[in-house]
Amino acid sequence: MLNPDTPLALPACERKFALVPLAACFVAPALLNYWLGRSAGIPWGWRLGVSGATILAGALIWKACARRGNWAALLLASTAFITAALKLGSFIAAINAHPLAQDWSEGSQFYYASLFFSPKIYGFQTALPVLHPAQYLMQSLPFLAGRVPIWAMRLWEATLWVTTPLITAWLLIRRLQLPGGALRWAFLAWSFCYLLAGPVYYHLFVAVILVLGAVKWPASDRRGRLLSLTALLAASLWAGISRVNWFPVPGMLAAGLYFIENDVGPQKPWRYLRAPLLMAGAGSLTALAAHLAYIPISGNPANYFASSYTSPLVLRRLLPNPTFPPGILLGVLAVSLPLLALVGLSLQADGRRIHLLRLAGLASMLGVLFGGGLLVSTKVGGGSNLHNLDAFMVLLWITSTALVFRRYRGDHPHEGTPARSLPGATRWGGALLALAVLAPLAFAFPAGQPVSRLGEVETGKLLSRLQGYVDEAVRRGGEVVFITNRHLLTFATIDGVRLVPEYEKVFLMEMAMAGNRGYLDRFYNDLKSHRFALIVSDPLLTGLDSRGKPFSAEDEIWNKVVARKILCYYQPYKTFSIAHLQLLTPRADGGEGCP
Repeated sequence: MLNPDTPLALPACERKFALVPLAACFVAPALLNYWLGRSAGIPWGWRLGVSGATILAGALIWKACARRGNWAALLLASTAFITAALKLGSFIAAINAHPLAQDWSEGSQFYYASLFFSPKIYGFQTALPVLHPAQYLMQSLPFLAGRVPIWAMRLWEATLWVTTPLITAWLLIRRLQLPGGALRWAFLAWSFCYLLAGPVYYHLFVAVILVLGAVKWPASDRRGRLLSLTALLAASLWAGISRVNWFPVPGMLAAGLYFIENDVGPQKPWRYLRAPLLMAGAGSLTALAAHLAYIPISGNPANYFASSYTSPLVLRRLLPNPTFPPGILLGVLAVSLPLLALVGLSLQADGRRIHLLRLAGLASMLGVLFGGGLLVSTKVGGGSNLHNLDAFMVLLWITSTALVFRRYRGDHPHEGTPARSLPGATRWGGALLALAVLAPLAFAFPAGQPVSRLGEVETGKLLSRLQGYVDEAVRRGGEVVFITNRHLLTFATIDGVRLVPEYEKVFLMEMAMAGNRGYLDRFYNDLKSHRFALIVSDPLLTGLDSRGKPFSAEDEIWNKVVARKILCYYQPYKTFSIAHLQLLTPRADGGEGCP
């Protein structure tokens, strides 16, 4: 029976003998994911087999040494640890000194992070990032020391990915006073995997950490009220420079905790709702104010920040599709329905009643975040995972944990005695617990897929040739624009060229998807006037049919709005197919006949 007040503890006399094989079981998948991330030669079957074997081995060792705990509980706990180890291994595998970007946006992220220190790195002040400034601000901290090697940035980013969800989960454990012992650690491991199943990005955890760690209402004294208000406003200010759909989230999280921790009592419903409504409203307005204040500070035109409102929808991504095989709707239901069903079983079994007003408040906020997340996920440029449903997943995680573990204040404490076990004590509860634990594993397992990288010798030759082409263009007195791989300038891998801040790939794509005519017209005029002596880009191919492929909608927009225009005035000069890199120079005919 899964008892929330009874830890799955190891006997003190045997703990030292059990920890070594247990640690070996949990480290093995992390090492496997690390090796897989560095080599394409490890078959998937081996990886699946090792993961399954270590889950079983962990449960066997635990069963042999534990005082209590049934097979189901131990297998689920072992699965949570192994899933966390798999995820950890994928982050470790990304830490290396390879100079080229490891995915589509990695180099762009490092470049935008560097803009907060542009005078030190590029010699002049540039505009600050438009998209996700909070994320890039966190990423930028290593640049306090000036130019740092790329491996240091990857190490810092891996650290952020690992520590922020763990801190968040630990704060929830402490706030709700969840059981100690192995059950607490298993919950921590499961929470780590669940929160990264979206994933919830590390900069968004900052707002959650502030709310979980400091917002408590009603507070016992004036100092507590001041601390709660300050933390809520700080979290909302941070959300305001994070993402538009996170503007109301700190206030909603604070309101959700209020519903969990405060009974209605004899007061009128409108009096009870006054505090959560004020928290949600104040948080949203504060986030909006932070967003509006950042626009002039950033040095960018205000219309650059409207792209989220004008980009088209790709509704087919709600259902199974090449961009996200399970589809957004099925994916989010897979991770949320088991938790919602467990909440229902727990409330049914608990002798204490929770006022319908409180449940309605929690359900309405979950519904708003669910609907908003689905809408944003269908925006072109998104829909490849569940990260736009991150706010819904976070609030559901907090709510379900409090209700399933019975860590909420009952409205009628004398009408019955709370049940002493989690819903896992029933057949249906056990099945739901298994589904809740296995769902994050399905998202973590593909995370360690191998990264294809050039060898050190081939990379050195490529960069040497690229440096030569850049030097030649600079000697001719022309500008060189890195549309892609701009991080090569950030880390001085390519030197001797002055940064051209305009037209970086990620932001150029954002403006193309949003149809920002002012921005695009300036880009087209610079192409027509042959402003650039050399363009560094991904290979531009406009004749390929992208239908049925991942991100086909984005490819169509890029080819129509960007690639076609570049190829009208510029011609490919050199293509490095193995590095997905192309150099373009002005057409000799000046683009005659171009629209």
